[in-house]
Amino acid sequence: MPSSKPVLLHFQFHAFRSLPSNLDQVFESDLKTDANGNHWNLQLYPGGCSESVEKGMIAAILINAGDEDITAKFTIIARNSIGQAVQWESDHAFHLFPSRGKKGFGYGYNDTRFMKRDRILDEESGILVDCNSLHIDVAIEVKPLKDELYYPVAPLVPNMLHLLESGDDSNVSFCIEGNIVNAHLPVLRANAPFLADLFRDEGRIGQESNPKHGRLIARRHSLDSGGNSSKSAQVSVAINGTSLEVFQLFLKYVYAGVVPNENTMLRLGTDLIEVSNRFQMFDLKMLVENALVEGCVISNRNVVNYLLFAEANDCALLKEYAMTYFVLHVEDVLSSKYTKKLQEVPDLMKEVLFAVAKGYKKMAQQSTVRMMSVSEMRKELALQGLCVFGCRDVLISRLEGSS
Repeated sequence: MPSSKPVLLHFQFHAFRSLPSNLDQVFESDLKTDANGNHWNLQLYPGGCSESVEKGMIAAILINAGDEDITAKFTIIARNSIGQAVQWESDHAFHLFPSRGKKGFGYGYNDTRFMKRDRILDEESGILVDCNSLHIDVAIEVKPLKDELYYPVAPLVPNMLHLLESGDDSNVSFCIEGNIVNAHLPVLRANAPFLADLFRDEGRIGQESNPKHGRLIARRHSLDSGGNSSKSAQVSVAINGTSLEVFQLFLKYVYAGVVPNENTMLRLGTDLIEVSNRFQMFDLKMLVENALVEGCVISNRNVVNYLLFAEANDCALLKEYAMTYFVLHVEDVLSSKYTKKLQEVPDLMKEVLFAVAKGYKKMAQQSTVRMMSVSEMRKELALQGLCVFGCRDVLISRLEGSS
């Protein structure tokens, strides 16, 4: 299994001053090989490329020159003549780099407006080594391949799934889209207390706090494990605002910790996050959020929708990803018709404009904590035994309070 630790590759472009500054003229570095045997090179556009959003910016694009597709994340760092980092661009999510430089999503993502050419050529900046050579480091973290060995499934998982699917000995149920889903109150009480609380006081429950999800109706009725009439009565709660498929996936996680596969999370991601957020299953919400970020779901067409969704559902990582994408593709996004919805959320619109003006990764650099990504903050909080849920500001406050 390849190492997931980042590796640092060093690229040099000699005689940078004499390189032509024509748009879309590219110069390719020597081939570099990382610790896992993957081959890479760096394409430099001294005069920028047509995908750049600002004139006078050079472009530096990382290329997978190997025979196999690679999923990786990376940071591109320009260093001055004394080795200090003077400019860097980083992405917090893994992206696909197609083999042999074929264009794909990971091809040159976030680095087509890397650095101003005039700044590089300015002798007072001291960026060029020996006043002539441009040095760029690339830190690459390759996503590990899954081990292909067979691992037997612990009996707890299939047993709990059988209990859920069969409805044996169930004592409560949910009614969704006209279908009855049987459940077991002790399991809900242990793993999903919010769901269990819906059956409190023998079914006498009231309105949910968020009216958009509809009213929950509890009643006693007679059902056997297959949904047919029986002599034993149980309490049923009607769940509105979600589909049967999504709720069944949600219950599989509640009962057995079964996480939907990647394709399912990409297809039903926002629905799964909404139901997880609604019933306070924050672990599942975070897993789906991670899948959406790693699945590179954001584009010019949907970045505004994801920003609004992430803001409404308190998805810190997804919001960070969407905000970064917006900033890096601001010209294309703003010239589209999809930004009108932002005007309906003034606070978020203000935050987006501030991010564009200042540069998202340079917003709030008052402390080391505030420079961390959401993923880094969650890892640090977990190491300290603190809660990892909440928006970015909550995570920052939690970490700063622990120091």
